Amino acid sequence: MDKFLKSGNIKEVDESVEQSGKRKGRQKSDIWNIFTRLPGGNSAKCKTCGLDYRTGGNTTNLFNHLLRAHPTLSHESKPVATIKTFFSSNNYYENNSAHKKELDKALTRMIAIDMQPFRIVEDRGFRDFVYYLNPRYILPSRTTLRNVHLQNMYNEMKEKLVLILNNVEYCAVTTDGWTSRANEFYVTVTCHFIDKNFVLREAVLSTNKLDIDTDQTSNNIADSMRAVLLDWNILHKTSTIVTDNAANMIKACEILKKRHFPCFAHSLNLVIQDVLARYFITGTLSRCKRIVTFFKNSSIAYAKLKAAQNDENPLSLIQEVPTRWNSSLKIMERIIKLNCNISSVLLSTKSTSSIDCG
Repeated sequence: MDKFLKSGNIKEVDESVEQSGKRKGRQKSDIWNIFTRLPGGNSAKCKTCGLDYRTGGNTTNLFNHLLRAHPTLSHESKPVATIKTFFSSNNYYENNSAHKKELDKALTRMIAIDMQPFRIVEDRGFRDFVYYLNPRYILPSRTTLRNVHLQNMYNEMKEKLVLILNNVEYCAVTTDGWTSRANEFYVTVTCHFIDKNFVLREAVLSTNKLDIDTDQTSNNIADSMRAVLLDWNILHKTSTIVTDNAANMIKACEILKKRHFPCFAHSLNLVIQDVLARYFITGTLSRCKRIVTFFKNSSIAYAKLKAAQNDENPLSLIQEVPTRWNSSLKIMERIIKLNCNISSVLLSTKSTSSIDCG
């Protein structure tokens, strides 16, 4: 069987069905259980992902597509030189079967909970793992997973949450803007309420771009938040909106005519940052940051620091996070704890002239 995989081709197998030994006809390749021949006969469409490929009179392109995108299915498309193979139908779950739907739902839930990428269904290792768990289950394509199964799960969960929010008399909303790694600005809106059992609950209602993604003014933020709250039918139930101390966020609450409550953690961080900017602290903190930057930028120095600790679980230096005031405290605590080790490495390293530890 391995020679068929290595050759990258599926050969059609002829079977003699007459006692005279004469050829009666060519048996149709099993690969056509996975592809559909398109009008004209020169191309075919994959039933799994919907892509079209030219056949050129043979099935080489089709088989190569299976090896690249659907390696598990390639196991099912290998020819077997027995008549039994050609007369037996495949044993896959039908798309409308109850068990197939439950498996698709479980897969979608796993991706949502674990925040896995949709392309996991194209990874060969994952596909092989699923195949050995249940050879009858055909994984959906990433497009179907994203546009169909995930959307269905979202609609189902939204209906449940809408019913819960309809029975809530008042709620509060927290919101904040953030920038993704792709440098795109998003606003997340979270609802907080007390259920009928007097338990505090929260639910993320939306994480979307602004209505006009080139405009971060208070009016655009207010319009975007109003659309979200109206969509969930809680605009009239919202008593308070919690945001950071940004002027555009505060103004947006005024436009919505909702009480604004500043985030306590953000307010505390602003106070602490003012204290850390005082002259009697900023000098020491700056030196600590330069030491951490030096070790983070030098793999050799970092390896020496771990070796100097002579411990099975050596400690690492901590970097500052400007929005987390306690990170400055943790930087200095860690440097004090590793003071002797840091000093020995710096004294034995030549490229430390940029560090002023005076």
